[in-house]
Amino acid sequence: MVVTKQQKSWLPVGVVSAGVGLVLAVAPIAMATTGADGDSGSTAAVDQKSSSSGATAGAKPDPTGSAGAATGSNADKAADADKSTGPDKSADPDKSDSATESSTGGTASEAATASATVGVTETASQTATETATETATETATETASPTPETSAEAVPGAVVETGSSAAPATRADGSVDPSATQSAAAGESPAATAEPDAAVVDDAAAGETTDPAAPTTEEAAKSFAALAASTEQTDTSDADTDAVAATYMMTATTSGLTSTASSPNLVSLLGSLVFGAWTLVLRLFEGFPSLPAGSTVNVRQSSLTIDVAGGTTVPAYWYFPADANPDRLIVLQHGFLASAPMYSYTAANLAQNTHSIVVTLSLSSNFLDADGAWIGGDALHSAFAKLLEGSRTELTRSASAAAGHTVVLPAKFVLAGHSAGGGFALGVANHLDAAAMGNLTGILMFDGVAMGTVTAKDLISALPADLPIMQIAGLSYGWNLYGDTTLALSQARPGQFNGVELSWGRHMDSMQSGNAFVGIFVLSLLEFSLPQNVDAIQTLASTYVNKMFTGATDYGTAGQSFTISTPRGTATALPLPGSAGSLWILDQLLKDGYIFVIRLFQGLALGTNSTVAASV
Repeated sequence: MVVTKQQKSWLPVGVVSAGVGLVLAVAPIAMATTGADGDSGSTAAVDQKSSSSGATAGAKPDPTGSAGAATGSNADKAADADKSTGPDKSADPDKSDSATESSTGGTASEAATASATVGVTETASQTATETATETATETATETASPTPETSAEAVPGAVVETGSSAAPATRADGSVDPSATQSAAAGESPAATAEPDAAVVDDAAAGETTDPAAPTTEEAAKSFAALAASTEQTDTSDADTDAVAATYMMTATTSGLTSTASSPNLVSLLGSLVFGAWTLVLRLFEGFPSLPAGSTVNVRQSSLTIDVAGGTTVPAYWYFPADANPDRLIVLQHGFLASAPMYSYTAANLAQNTHSIVVTLSLSSNFLDADGAWIGGDALHSAFAKLLEGSRTELTRSASAAAGHTVVLPAKFVLAGHSAGGGFALGVANHLDAAAMGNLTGILMFDGVAMGTVTAKDLISALPADLPIMQIAGLSYGWNLYGDTTLALSQARPGQFNGVELSWGRHMDSMQSGNAFVGIFVLSLLEFSLPQNVDAIQTLASTYVNKMFTGATDYGTAGQSFTISTPRGTATALPLPGSAGSLWILDQLLKDGYIFVIRLFQGLALGTNSTVAASV
């Protein structure tokens, strides 16, 4: 059929050029603050109401999950020694769970074990006076007797996944993060609230004075071994064990990292400077993900470490649907120069309409990275694919840290992404092992663009022919590299229904969020989305994903256009390749020029670290 050419937009090129010049001007000042490429390695567990935003961030988490024991004075060490000789009068475990000291991370028993053991070892030769012993005894008694005033408070918006007791999340400094406390009422909506006085303390027990004896070194070792073993349990009725497991799961580890960072050259240093400054701007204005009105989804933040460039830790946002046990997982990746919170409406709609857990990551857009550790980099694609394989330890840790309790991730998953995020989905799929590929039910691209060192044609051709790959494209112009990936998809799978192009669709139609910064960002690129197209994308995305998970094959009829009714008008869907198959000569020249320059500079930045695709 003949496709009517749609109006192109040339002004964005000039706007972006001016923006890059501005970034270069302010980059030295910005980098003095950020230092590197700007990706945050902080960990946070944040509750979200449908109309509020904000995030709680921390520094690198303590692997032990505890605040540590004070050993700077003889009196403190004497206290530990005194505890080792006293009778064992430890408080009831259930009470200690709900009355956790605010300065302690993990459970009280593990913290006491660690500090007491250190005290026994170090004070044997230092404590000699009766006065120091008496002073330490009083200190130990006060420390071991938590009061109702120090009880952890539950906050509104807590996720409810199981009926077991919830464990408070720990901040990086070891303190309890009340924002991660989950509601005790099983079966409620994830957005259910908990009253501040939900933590109950037995009055009689609270009034007792305890003088717990410090365990021996062997007992401490056994206690720590029990703590590590408890993380393997994902469903238990024992409240104490579940609390310990949840706390341990929130502690990130980097012991399994095998990658190393390369020495940057002049080109990659320039990229770090420019894109580091841009990342700083995003972090300042992106805000915490907001939810659309009426959403039943709960969104939480944590972090995720990817084994690339010596270990890259990025912000991770998890969207949990109201379903008690969601059995689907969606990885939704943002586009070039964007970040995860800028797609919060799209992520929330997918989670609610497909009954899936959705995770979005904020990755670097630095295509000049010396290690390829950016959203379009083959090295990052390979490293992220490893997180979806095997036991998914790091991915599970990130989800559990966000939820505030141990999460069992669904086996089946869909890879989705907008713009360069669509290329990310194709790249990750190319690196999955056989078992993980068996769990991948499909790939969904929102005007996806493969702009890394491997061409879109090669990425698509290497995937199984029966793996569903759907593209919801917009008009072919500069922002989607003139439909390069859309055309490659149609050429690799001729005669099939591979998705649609929305009439007068814009590249940013899927970038939906309640943050005003997102709207300003989109408008600055001269992107004016039609409301019916914005609604149509949400409808098509949910429909395609549901079909992928159910194994359906009736996505549509190749070569036919159709209309989509939405609350804000009727959208028209055109068959692929759409406008990508009928570019003007000037558009074709610009497309080839853009791709050549992008891959040329990637090759210069990578040096000998990677081979740039020869074809364009």
